[in-house]
Amino acid sequence: MKLTHLLTAALLLASPSFAQDAEAPSVEGKSFQERMEATMLRAAPPILRKTSEALKQPWDANISLNMEMEMATVEAEGTFSFFSPRLFSANMNFSIDVEGQEMDARIQAVADDDYLNVFIEASELPMPQAVKLDLDVLEELTGQGDNTTASLDMLGMGIEDLETMFSKIEFKESKLDDGATIRVSYDLSAILETTGAQVGIDFDTMSIELDVNAKTSFIQKISVDLGDIGSGSCTFSNVSFPEEFDETKYVFEAPQGVPVMDVTGMLSAGMQESASLGGEEEF
Repeated sequence: MKLTHLLTAALLLASPSFAQDAEAPSVEGKSFQERMEATMLRAAPPILRKTSEALKQPWDANISLNMEMEMATVEAEGTFSFFSPRLFSANMNFSIDVEGQEMDARIQAVADDDYLNVFIEASELPMPQAVKLDLDVLEELTGQGDNTTASLDMLGMGIEDLETMFSKIEFKESKLDDGATIRVSYDLSAILETTGAQVGIDFDTMSIELDVNAKTSFIQKISVDLGDIGSGSCTFSNVSFPEEFDETKYVFEAPQGVPVMDVTGMLSAGMQESASLGGEEEF
């Protein structure tokens, strides 16, 4: 489901961890991830910087996801509650059709400040599964940028090359619903054409639209068009901004009889191995 990852990438411009402030940030003295985030925000219009700030405050919303690909369709609906990058919860019901084979799944994810807990129940699984990841280890692994750097090495690129490409993104802004909604459109086709050619992936297009509530600066809808590969959208509705912390939203309890497997060690070993392999040269 590569389109799932691409939809996630579209969220980067407005994710809670993407911006540290609403001003266009400097890249001086920053880590790999911070440099990429700062580069993107420097090119983005002010409304997306405000959206980044809006997404960092506590919020609840209903989420609807739709993806149309050449051989599969995915539809999902559920709820999402966010308090901080270490305190959030999601409950989603999925309907998946792969070449006529249908599957239903329910996924619950809860970050309780110590662990990211994930419960999966699907019609194609013999039994429900539950796993947990230590958030401290996860933050350490994803914050180092080693895997991304190794991937760039494999593409024969450096971070400066990637920064140059991102800085050339052109954003178009328009108003909908008598100004109640602001739509920001941008095209990543040129970037994907450059990076995709290095790994043998042919992207003919990738355009993204973000619909933002003009009053709250919160995202209403994200749409991604990948041309012949497929398209997808994610809609946020019934958005609210709770003023008090409700700890019951961020407590995970696996159903009776379902063991919770700690996969932190496996994830850590796998990511370190990936970074090691990515840095090796072949002759």
